[in-house]
Amino acid sequence: IEPATWRAAPLFAELSGRVQADPRFRIVFRDGRTHLLRTRDNYDVILSEPSNPWITGVANLFTREFYATALARLRPRGLFGQWFHYYRLAPAELKIELETFASVFPHVSLWLVPPVAGKDGPVLAADILLVGGREHQELDWKRLVSAFEGAPGDDLRATEVLRDEAALVASWAMDGEALRRYVANPAGSPKRPLNTDDYPAIELR
Repeated sequence: IEPATWRAAPLFAELSGRVQADPRFRIVFRDGRTHLLRTRDNYDVILSEPSNPWITGVANLFTREFYATALARLRPRGLFGQWFHYYRLAPAELKIELETFASVFPHVSLWLVPPVAGKDGPVLAADILLVGGREHQELDWKRLVSAFEGAPGDDLRATEVLRDEAALVASWAMDGEALRRYVANPAGSPKRPLNTDDYPAIELR
């Protein structure tokens, strides 16, 4: 949204891959949710990496309505990725977000961002990546190996977290069936609310 970051991008060309010179790249300075609501374009991949889900002004990027908007803009076999912190969420609040996500996307998976290397050993990252789409998700091992042999692998290894394809696979935590079992209410307990525009449960808590 901030044009100054785009003007400064050439200063970090070695990290950004010189995207400004890539004819396939187009940047839009607009609120992402509004863009998805208004555009007629459909996408193979949509990624959402806002700030924390409890922050006013950001919370509506973690709601059922936003996820429904994103799902409507996916092409067949398209994927939506939602990153978020969970380090300040109680287990019940984390389950609200997971259940909200799974209530919209027919097929989901949950990936844990691997621990990063600290001076005294691994440090828990406390980040989650949720991946959703209409179709069942399958990992193509040969394609993954091929990706790690090229530029994507170079970028991932530069993080010093995902050193090879095995490290990426190891970050997978659960699929939709297991996720839905995890968020299920115990018998006799009150029904948990979803995170919606009308009732942003995580922000209110």
